[in-house]
Amino acid sequence: MGGHEALQNPMDPLAELPPSVSTARRARMYAFVALLGLIALVPLWIPTFPAMCDAPQHASQTALFSALADPASPYALQFERHSLIPNLLGYALLLLLSPFIGALAATKLIASAALLAILLASARLLEEFHSDPRLAILVIPAFYGYPFQWGFLGFLAAAPLGILFFLFVALPAFRRPTVARVVLLVVAFFGLFFCHALIAAFTVAIAFAYHLALRPSRRDLRLWLPLVCAILVAGIWWIASVASNPHTLAHAPLDWDLELDRLPNLFQDITGLPGALSASFAVLALLVPVCVLLGVRRQRRYYVLVSFCFALAMLAPRGILGVQELYQRFAIFFLPCFALILVPPAQAPGRRGPLALAFLVIFSLVWTAGYAWRMQVFERESRGFATLLLHMEPNQRALSLNYETRSPVFEARVFLHFPAWYAALRGGVVDPSFACGNVDLVLYRPQALPRVRVSSFEYHPEQFEWRLHDGWRYRYFVVHSPTATTLFDSLPEVQLRAHDGHWWLYERTSPPSMPAGAELASSKP
Repeated sequence: MGGHEALQNPMDPLAELPPSVSTARRARMYAFVALLGLIALVPLWIPTFPAMCDAPQHASQTALFSALADPASPYALQFERHSLIPNLLGYALLLLLSPFIGALAATKLIASAALLAILLASARLLEEFHSDPRLAILVIPAFYGYPFQWGFLGFLAAAPLGILFFLFVALPAFRRPTVARVVLLVVAFFGLFFCHALIAAFTVAIAFAYHLALRPSRRDLRLWLPLVCAILVAGIWWIASVASNPHTLAHAPLDWDLELDRLPNLFQDITGLPGALSASFAVLALLVPVCVLLGVRRQRRYYVLVSFCFALAMLAPRGILGVQELYQRFAIFFLPCFALILVPPAQAPGRRGPLALAFLVIFSLVWTAGYAWRMQVFERESRGFATLLLHMEPNQRALSLNYETRSPVFEARVFLHFPAWYAALRGGVVDPSFACGNVDLVLYRPQALPRVRVSSFEYHPEQFEWRLHDGWRYRYFVVHSPTATTLFDSLPEVQLRAHDGHWWLYERTSPPSMPAGAELASSKP
């Protein structure tokens, strides 16, 4: 490499060409995409609480992280803080914004910025591949798909950075490899890795797949050697950091989950619709008319990225090293990559180009309106929890007993971790907690680990037993169920405190009766 300027690959569609549109027209195209993106964000701000499964856990992690800065915190003996983790971006943004606008608004603002940035980054990707940036509005129906509904806030925040890494770091490096560009490639990879390791891995893999499709020479392939070394170093650090704690989820077995339903599940992951049939119909109703109107490009190089996304959805494992719901989250990249294979509207015969763009605009607006209705349904389902918060004193311990983890209008279990909003908004701790999970900002100390563990108990609250699960630890028990629970009928020290809709708050009214030797594991409140 050493300063050598490699000749451009004639098959590479990214070869530098004179701009085909004026700067003013280009700016109007991006403004058009941004406007539709802003409209598409309206549903996110309708409900009080965002319909994002893991978001309350992330927000509670940052609240506890900030609280532990005080050595006098009542939870200082139970938890330890971690500052260097491979999914820092979402947490860093929450830590930055929450003190000023609150955890709820901060979560919504980060998700809004991330989704809008993904849309604009997709427009830039299309432009780089000599297509029309306005085709990025094809991405809007995937705004509230699998990563959003499951509340992967850090993943969403890092996703546009992954696209920019691919465009402005990886592609220039293998197009014209120089020492400076390869060094930048390695440094940027480490930065992206600590923003979110999965985004870094996906971006590097898709860049390598694209490079191989261009049939590079052996000299060109050598530029990947420093990056391979960097990937090995990052992988060793990640495995060592989670393997040092035998209580984390990283020791869960590999879950490959190769089933025949992966194709209809892909449509569900893209759209976030609760039924495979309705999701398949929605995706086909979006893609088929656009393909008919515009046609598809015949050069195979444009199919590399979407083929990679499809192969990942069909063949990648579901869980590895404690990272669950692995391949599903990458569905957010399917539509941006699919847009690359479409003929640009300006090259479509007759008036098919304007018709295709008009269809996409109408589809995105109808889709946004439909999601606004779904968010209103979610608001009605979740508003009772706000009533419970009014009856809960701050900085206490609570246990989530969630019998209704799903909403009928979403694919994901959007209520799975919902009671953790108490810890995010009022302080304290809600179990099951990410603090006994994988690599997060705050983890339980080994001697303080509760009997109630994340990724297990929240799916089976009916198994709760007072002695088995150390019920004496908790002051509050948040129940989400159509009817009152019978778990506390034989426990006079636990009384119903508040009730609103399907939300029930039970409180331990007597002092805790803890087993001998359990003082270290209990909280001062």
